[in-house]
Amino acid sequence: MAHHVFDTIVAFAVPLLVITNAFFVAIEFALVSVRWTRIEQLVAENRPGAKLAAGLVENLNDSLAATQLGITFASLALGWVGEPSIGHALMPFFDGLPIPWNIAVAHGTAIGVAFLCITYLHMVLGELLPRAIALRHAEHVVLLFSAPLLAFRAVTRPLVVFMRTSAAGGVRAVGQEGARRHGAA
Repeated sequence: MAHHVFDTIVAFAVPLLVITNAFFVAIEFALVSVRWTRIEQLVAENRPGAKLAAGLVENLNDSLAATQLGITFASLALGWVGEPSIGHALMPFFDGLPIPWNIAVAHGTAIGVAFLCITYLHMVLGELLPRAIALRHAEHVVLLFSAPLLAFRAVTRPLVVFMRTSAAGGVRAVGQEGARRHGAA
């Protein structure tokens, strides 16, 4: 019974993690492609979400660090939860193989297929599709997703600052200087 509950939770967790990854990818690409002058215009027009979007763009280093943190969390969780669950779901297809081959072949094949399935879902639905939408509709994506990203950034602020500061130190260590405004590190 407990195993069925876990399978049900995982069945919902995999799409939720792909959607979470897609959210962070979309807002990341929208932030780097939206024009600052357009954000200023939207603020002047009092468009909903425009002031939040301006805050994200003004603090682009922290905003991008937050998106990368979210992408990393979602991607790692997807691999951690998704691969074993898909592998387990495929195991019954190998029950007819003779022992001990059924366990070795079934496990290896199931994990390989699961890895490919999770990679496909992650890349197509969690990376490529949201990126394409964000690049085509950056303004709408930034307006729509600014509030959730700001909330995530606020909750994860210590980690975001630590990651951003670490990256800035790495940039300096390789002899580069970060940009003063809207810099990359």
